[in-house]
Amino acid sequence: MIVKNLDNEILFQINFAEIEKENIHGGAHLITKVTAKQLGVFDKSKSRIENYRWIPIACVPVIIPPLDYGKKLKLTLSEGLIKIGTLIGTSLPIFIDLSTLKETHLAILGMTRMGKTSIAMHLINSLHVTTRITVLDQSGEFISRRGLPKYEKGDDLKKIGVSVYEPPKGSIIPDLALKYLNSLVETAKQEYESGQVRSRIVLIDEAHQFIPE
Repeated sequence: MIVKNLDNEILFQINFAEIEKENIHGGAHLITKVTAKQLGVFDKSKSRIENYRWIPIACVPVIIPPLDYGKKLKLTLSEGLIKIGTLIGTSLPIFIDLSTLKETHLAILGMTRMGKTSIAMHLINSLHVTTRITVLDQSGEFISRRGLPKYEKGDDLKKIGVSVYEPPKGSIIPDLALKYLNSLVETAKQEYESGQVRSRIVLIDEAHQFIPE
């Protein structure tokens, strides 16, 4: 939903809604209460939603945007931005900055069949031509259904490309994951000491299987 202030359209996302019954003399009223969190204002020059420091005034009108809201925006996209979808209920584009992604961590959360793997593949296809990516997967999704190559010894020493490490059947998945990550850290340490640093990404599918509490 949208709340306007001056020339700005501040975006909010509804977190919770309920209907309460309020009894009055001779009858009752049903009152809808909604809780929402501010997302911010979409900055067309940066193609991103920026925080807007403002508290809504009581009784200010709330606007429900149409489904085509944001569709007619004329954006000048900077290099390294990829579109991963739209804001729910609108056509407002959502982007990920790949340069920022390679310097931090990202969690893709959602229920079954919400598109987590599709987003992961979108990122893989955008990054593997410039960065080395290893996918840890115990479901068989990325090799059998997505057609990615199987991990081979020495893949982590390559500068670019992607492959999938699948634990053998019957193995203890967390132990294998720990062994692999320790090996990768040791390789990275040696590269830092020699001044030959490589950029790598490790994508862990169903991370709770590989790294439990």
